Amino acid sequence: MRVVSWLATPEMEREPKTLEDLAAEIGVRSATILKWRSRKLDALAAEESRMKIFEHLPEVYEVLAREAADGSPEHMKLFLTVVCGHEVPPTAPTAPDGPTALMWTESNAQMNKGDNDV
Repeated sequence: MRVVSWLATPEMEREPKTLEDLAAEIGVRSATILKWRSRKLDALAAEESRMKIFEHLPEVYEVLAREAADGSPEHMKLFLTVVCGHEVPPTAPTAPDGPTALMWTESNAQMNKGDNDV
């Protein structure tokens, strides 16, 4: 477990700093640790890292919900994506680009021309 914990720690924060020093500390050769790593030790370390991340989820969700409630469109979309479990489609169509944009703008202007006439 000591090796798994060491592997799950970011390199800059590891104590001891090297694999060789860790091996000496726990009383094995570094080749032994390398052999352990080839036998799913890296997968265990990855799982340990994921569990460390999960510890922060409540705070992350709280910030996400607060920012969405404060009106941030990006946070609202991400919040809905997290809650719904899939990408939330855009609610309004976007205007086309290029030559089509001119036709789109002109046809909308003509359709709305009499809207203010009462």
